[in-house]
Amino acid sequence: MSINAQIIIAEDIETLPAGNNGQLTKMVNPVLKMRVPFIPAGLTFVVSVITTGIDFNKKHDFSIELVKEDSTDSGQDKVIYSTGSQILNPNKNVTDNFNFNIDLKNTPFREEGMYKVIFKIDGTSHSQQFEVVADENLLKE
Repeated sequence: MSINAQIIIAEDIETLPAGNNGQLTKMVNPVLKMRVPFIPAGLTFVVSVITTGIDFNKKHDFSIELVKEDSTDSGQDKVIYSTGSQILNPNKNVTDNFNFNIDLKNTPFREEGMYKVIFKIDGTSHSQQFEVVADENLLKE
């Protein structure tokens, strides 16, 4: 079975208790465009990667990166944040869905434009674009 992933960027995430020792996950204001008063800025937001199809009888290598998409001819995206390579160990208690949540605090954004969250697991990538726009650019003269 292949792994399916949905990446959501939001202002915050809340985990609430549910019946039978379960949990409810509540996304607060999911966004695809973040408007800020000025840039550069330190932005606080969460990234939630919702997955299904992970075989929890074996371990997996995964990472999550936040990159600034390159608009020049160099073809190099700039990494803003990375978990680095991580191991997801076997877990007999997981059934259908598994979430990876990252709470990013005061993450430096130096310019407006398109950004991307990239979730990689066992060599397969899933991504979600989002845009940062500012009312004022403090670096322009």
